[in-house]
Amino acid sequence: MKMLMHTCIRIICLSFCMILQLQAASIDTTIPGSFYQLSLNYDAQVTLAGGEYLRGDMKLRAGLTLSGDAELRGISEPIDGDIYLNGHTLTITNDVYLGENSIIHGDGKINMTGSSTLHLMHDLTLKDGVIYVPVLGRTSFDGHGHQFFVDNNCRFHPYGSSTNIFTNITLANFQATASALDSDTRYRFYNADFILKDAILMMSKGAYIGYTNMTCYGIVKILGKPGYRFLIERSYFNIQEHSQCIFDPNCYIETPFEGGTSSYHTTFNFASDTSILYWDNCTIELNSTDDQWQTVGNDITFLYGTIIINGLVTLKTSLGIGYHISFGNSTLGNVPNVTFMANSHLRLGSAIDLKIYK
Repeated sequence: MKMLMHTCIRIICLSFCMILQLQAASIDTTIPGSFYQLSLNYDAQVTLAGGEYLRGDMKLRAGLTLSGDAELRGISEPIDGDIYLNGHTLTITNDVYLGENSIIHGDGKINMTGSSTLHLMHDLTLKDGVIYVPVLGRTSFDGHGHQFFVDNNCRFHPYGSSTNIFTNITLANFQATASALDSDTRYRFYNADFILKDAILMMSKGAYIGYTNMTCYGIVKILGKPGYRFLIERSYFNIQEHSQCIFDPNCYIETPFEGGTSSYHTTFNFASDTSILYWDNCTIELNSTDDQWQTVGNDITFLYGTIIINGLVTLKTSLGIGYHISFGNSTLGNVPNVTFMANSHLRLGSAIDLKIYK
């Protein structure tokens, strides 16, 4: 009798799978008394049409495809395989887990509501076309130590005023050009809010970060690549308490950034003295190929937080206008903590002068 019951359930589950392939339907195993109130296993790809959703105790072994805007309202088991957006919007309203061989294909949009998070139980690849985050939208990715990889034929573009949270994750193949509108931009960190928690940004071919509000919690590392530069323009790096923003060796940053409040410069905001900006054997060139930068102010002042210099750190400019860098301000009385690690040096270009107040 038990064997017969198990066989019947398996036949029912396989039948559901075949039905979803032919005609999409919402499945919710959490509704009391529902015909679907059992654990479902789909060995074929599930299709969702417009307005439909999945929720409950189920395992998708061969991914998901959209034929209209659809929702994931919380699924008990990780989704394995490919997710095809097909030009539609996938809304995630409760936590969802991605499993083995996870690939999200564009074009399309991803939006997460409330406190929902997309968890990576393995590496995730974004592939094909453009994957957008809507205006005023939200995404939250918890990498659990895995990689978020944007393929060379894909773009990840959050729209303006969206909030994007990356936790315990490596953003790999971070590739871009100096123009925010260039079609070659892999990650378009442009005019959006990014919250990085114990995250790593791996630059692949240089990168562009522009008009971006980036908040750092824990240890946030930016890894460069030999021979490539990246541009940071008109952005805010907000380093929280007991947190570090680390520019690792091979980072060549080209930007007129400063620690003040100018809307034309990139600004480093320090929540307290435990907020650390860590320069590790990196090069910072205080100019841009954009002519507008040659007309802005050239006083760069750090008033708060902690700045750590490790190895050989180079500050230079090719504009010929001179930069005045101050760690502290005698008038305001604000002085940051400046620490040189053992055998470390700060190399200044010919048009740069430096003052360190104590």
